[in-house]
Amino acid sequence: MIYRLFAEFRRPSKVITILKETHGIDVTASMVRDMCRDVSAIPYIQRFRDEFLVRVKEVPVANKRVRVDALQTVLDELMEYMDGKVGPDGNGLDMNELLMIHRRINETLAQAREEIEGKPTIMQQFNVTQFSNLSDDELQRRKEEIIAKAITTKAS
Repeated sequence: MIYRLFAEFRRPSKVITILKETHGIDVTASMVRDMCRDVSAIPYIQRFRDEFLVRVKEVPVANKRVRVDALQTVLDELMEYMDGKVGPDGNGLDMNELLMIHRRINETLAQAREEIEGKPTIMQQFNVTQFSNLSDDELQRRKEEIIAKAITTKAS
């Protein structure tokens, strides 16, 4: 059982807890590590690990297609709210709710893009109202500050 738990990426502390709860056996973390580091344990651990990794793919959320389908479902629901301008409660949406839905749509699209392309998406969010009272010159200066900050952040 120790080999199987180790092969399933359980920490020694978790192995200790499971053995105590299920079999009433007391072991220490060093005992678990020593057993699993032994050369004779390697074939057993490898066999259990191979079995475990095959089973991982049976879990729906471990399947990329299932995750992307779930994101599509979320996106479809959000788009229905956005198109109909009506929330889940059937009432009309105010501007804050529309902005929140728009932000959630962008987050969902970013998650889907990351899932499919395998590249993390860095999302920047700005509160639009913070720019509403600025003049054109102030907006241009603020834009340049944001770009300069992004460049220095990227460089470091």
